[in-house]
Amino acid sequence: MLNVLRQYGLGGDIALVILALASWLIPPYYVFTLTSAILTALLCLSIGLTAERAGIISLCQLAFAGIGAWVAMWLCVHIPACPIVVDMLAAGAGTAAVALLVSLPTLRVRGINLAIITLALALAVNVVLTHTDFPGMMEGLSFERPGWLSSDRAFLVFCIVVAVIISRALVWLEQRPFGAAWFAARYSERAAAALGTNVSHSKISAFTLGGFIAGIAGALLTMQLGSVTAHNFEPYGSLVLFALAVLARSRFLTGALVAGLLTWFTPQVLTWMGLGEWKDIGDLLFAVGAIHALSRQDRGRPVASAQPGPLIVAATAPVTDGELTRSSAGTLEVHNLTLRYGAVVALSNVSFKLSPGKVTGLVGPNGAGKSSLVDVVSGFVRSQEGSICLDGVALDALRPHDRASTGLRRTFQQGRAVPELTVRQYVRLASGGRLVEAELDAILQMLACPDDGIFIGSVDVGTRRLIEIAGALSARPHVLLLDEPAAGMSTLESDNLARVIQRLPRLFGCTVLLIEHDLNLIRNVCSELLVLEFGKIIAAGPVEETLAQPHVIEAYVGAST
Repeated sequence: MLNVLRQYGLGGDIALVILALASWLIPPYYVFTLTSAILTALLCLSIGLTAERAGIISLCQLAFAGIGAWVAMWLCVHIPACPIVVDMLAAGAGTAAVALLVSLPTLRVRGINLAIITLALALAVNVVLTHTDFPGMMEGLSFERPGWLSSDRAFLVFCIVVAVIISRALVWLEQRPFGAAWFAARYSERAAAALGTNVSHSKISAFTLGGFIAGIAGALLTMQLGSVTAHNFEPYGSLVLFALAVLARSRFLTGALVAGLLTWFTPQVLTWMGLGEWKDIGDLLFAVGAIHALSRQDRGRPVASAQPGPLIVAATAPVTDGELTRSSAGTLEVHNLTLRYGAVVALSNVSFKLSPGKVTGLVGPNGAGKSSLVDVVSGFVRSQEGSICLDGVALDALRPHDRASTGLRRTFQQGRAVPELTVRQYVRLASGGRLVEAELDAILQMLACPDDGIFIGSVDVGTRRLIEIAGALSARPHVLLLDEPAAGMSTLESDNLARVIQRLPRLFGCTVLLIEHDLNLIRNVCSELLVLEFGKIIAAGPVEETLAQPHVIEAYVGAST
């Protein structure tokens, strides 16, 4: 039961339902304060989306709320007959349009630099709102709620309903590839692209949706107060709000609600304690927390960790057959690839052709250029010369996620499976949402991967490798590149992995290129071998014949053989 509450973030929704029921029993002053706390929680949810789900530091959510408030007042003045729900959604849509434009820097800038850009936007919006009166302000007009929302208690319940709907919508998106891509892009943009995810689209969608939620919060604030000014949306408030949202872990409504309650009730508690003059100390503490949060984000570690729990070691089980539509084995051809880093030649006229439906090994000493070759083939690095073709189609002009969608998938030397996702979420994301549940179950069963809501952050290294391979295979690739998949594995895990890789062409119908240092694994799995030294292919052919060549022994195996 507790696992379900954590996975789906139901705690905050349950708390809000209780608050809605109790709203008829509390004094009017606290009804107003609770409403303000819930609107703050909505803003924190928008920060939780951008910061904790997508890894984007945004210090302008309060500015977005100001834009939403302005749109709501404009509609109230110029289209007074417009239904309140339409006002709210239009305010969110208008803010989302602005957020869409503002999101473009997120494609190039990250960390503290992005925080500075968004803070500058908050300052700019505040200046505009200060020197441009809100609609109806000069005429003394205010937003009048319809009769069914005229009482503060009814409006509190309305805000609670809106918050629960938005919270559930975010969790629903998170369970699907569209939302899971936010976590993947935050954890590793390279790995997300290798899964076929358009990282740019994922970041833009998260930032835009965050603006939509903030715009709705601003519109609701206007409806609550009747009228607002630029003072309600000062940049300093965005800093405090970001700190609170991150410290309270506002990915789910539970944390966002805690942040909202802290914002509005901390000053009350200090006043009751006779410490009214220290009311601003909370903001100071929140600011310290913000600095800590920013530093963690800037170092590339997510603020919100994976679901806590004991490490799960999957039982070592043989890969099994299952019912799954097989792809057609692809032919990967590489012609005269040359890659230079300044004066250093990483690859020099590398050419080879992978036999369809076979497992081909790629070996070489450290620094031979193996990782560079995989990066060039998968599109993460552009070569100065040469071409790459998959089934006769040139890949050179395609970006990494486009190559992945074409049928070329890869894994990484360091594990890149997203710890915040469950095994099922990750494989579904990697498949692009194309797998039906029966096919997804078949892949997990074939590779002996755990399921039943298990988070990737809770499984051992060897199992994570299998999960990454399962994700790559879920897209039915024509060619699969495995970059040292046995790194960090025990002998038992490596033997199990060898059985898995050996059967991939038969079970999934794909061609495999295995980059590996473990020669025993290469001998057990591969039918053909490529040997790379100093960026050049020095030998190619059947495994045993190639390893027996004197210059291969000299270059790679050494005197110990």
